[in-house]
Amino acid sequence: MKTDFTHDYRKEIEKYAAIDGNGWLAEAFSRTTVLAYGFSRICGVYLPFLRLALIKPDECEAVEFGTIVHELRHAWQCRTWGITKYLFKKAFQRRKIEADAEAEELKAVEWYAAPLAVYTAV
Repeated sequence: MKTDFTHDYRKEIEKYAAIDGNGWLAEAFSRTTVLAYGFSRICGVYLPFLRLALIKPDECEAVEFGTIVHELRHAWQCRTWGITKYLFKKAFQRRKIEADAEAEELKAVEWYAAPLAVYTAV
């Protein structure tokens, strides 16, 4: 089991954030500490009071990148709505909050994996 990231995702996050519609990511990344952890079955968690995203390292870098984007989306949600409203929505509208973060995660995984597919197809 991996207990640390094997890749520094800062450059990928900057590139992905530069794509039209992803400006939220640069702000969330600049205000959130992202750390690797390996003690849970949960892929990631955002701790709003600490502004901390804990990410479980994965063998697949695209999945790992997607999880980071997912948790940073939660950081952005918290920053946009305020911590009280964010926690209220997490408690009572969890499916909606998670659907938004999962949609961003899937887009990020597809974006990250696209160059990998070209290399493996050749």
